Amino acid sequence: AVEFFPSPPAGEGGEARNASRVGRGVTANDKDTPFPAASQPTSPPAGEVKKKMTAAFKKSGAALACLCASDAIYEKEAAETAKALTAAGATHIYIAARPGANEALLKKAGIKSFVHVGCDALATLRAAHDILGVKA
Repeated sequence: AVEFFPSPPAGEGGEARNASRVGRGVTANDKDTPFPAASQPTSPPAGEVKKKMTAAFKKSGAALACLCASDAIYEKEAAETAKALTAAGATHIYIAARPGANEALLKKAGIKSFVHVGCDALATLRAAHDILGVKA
């Protein structure tokens, strides 16, 4: 599954619209996304998820994206997904994983931060606020 956390442009009223999403992002289970429900047993055709994901990302007005999947999915799709999100306007892409052996490839594809158990979560959140221009 791919998740992204909406960050609407300042002053466009997105704060209220996204208040219910704080802390959970937009996921495959949200009724207002084009993703199939997680409980569906079939997978969409190859490339279809990426098209829907990038369309939903563009529509969201988000600036930040976080890829969340299994290691097997990351191995096959993380680099191409990061490139697609960058092309769709993502200014900073996170991946929920340790850097590992593919770190250089993932960074080249546009992934800028790795979020995992043991990372400095507070520093990551502060950096996200800086990217978005959020003042404390």
